[in-house]
Amino acid sequence: MIEMQYPHGEDFPIVKVSTKFCEAEVSLYGGHLMSWIPTGQKPVFFMSEKTVFKKGTALRGGVPICWPWFGKHPSDPAQPSHGLARIEMWKLDDSTEEEEEVRLSLSFEAPELQLQATYGLLMQKDSLYAMLITQYTGFEPIPYSAALHSYFAVSSNEHVAITGLEEAPFTEFASEPPAHSEDPLVPAGSINRIYHPVQTDQIITLHDPGWNRSLEIVRQGSSSCVVWNPGEAGAASMADLGAEQAHAFVAVEPTVVPAEGLMLRHAEEHVLAMGVRVVSV
Repeated sequence: MIEMQYPHGEDFPIVKVSTKFCEAEVSLYGGHLMSWIPTGQKPVFFMSEKTVFKKGTALRGGVPICWPWFGKHPSDPAQPSHGLARIEMWKLDDSTEEEEEVRLSLSFEAPELQLQATYGLLMQKDSLYAMLITQYTGFEPIPYSAALHSYFAVSSNEHVAITGLEEAPFTEFASEPPAHSEDPLVPAGSINRIYHPVQTDQIITLHDPGWNRSLEIVRQGSSSCVVWNPGEAGAASMADLGAEQAHAFVAVEPTVVPAEGLMLRHAEEHVLAMGVRVVSV
């Protein structure tokens, strides 16, 4: 069953998916995948208990869409961090439910930027695929960056490990990061890394022995990846998070970071996609 619900008021419609193989919630505010729970599994994505549903404020957790820029605007510091898409209303264009899968199609337009985006979600028994397609109708080339800022739920960020990034160089942006075990990466405590370049066909795996599962993450249209957790002190400074929730997630984000130097040209299309598969171990 696919239905529209309004648990946070009329301004924040939620597409609720309930099937024999998964439960999911997608907020049209932000085009935001809030949850996806395959039957018999723990939630795949973390959503903060303190998330604020307020216009102009990004939701904390799930999969925020950073678009059409990642981080600060390339030329105007007054513009919102991580773009417009995560703090604007999207349109639900189509939804289909079949025996073993659900498909949702959303869209968002930014006519002042001559940009439009479509966002497709495919949910199956143990896998999810998210595809963000960007189309540019302007004539002058423009810089483009984006992210599917995925907060993956974990038993504890101190006891999980990430493989698949061992050969990729990274830049650490956390101000005082602890020493991290690197092979495999154990993302305990504060971490804020951009890995670049990362081979586009590289499988990144989040191993979680506490929940007896692994999450296999694949990317398309992305040659970088962010791994992030603010740590207890950083989370304590966020009113919509809090120190007590810092251990409950690790963000592993398929990205197109500004360092990639991607430019959109007239009538060009860019696809940024992520696949997640849940593997019981």
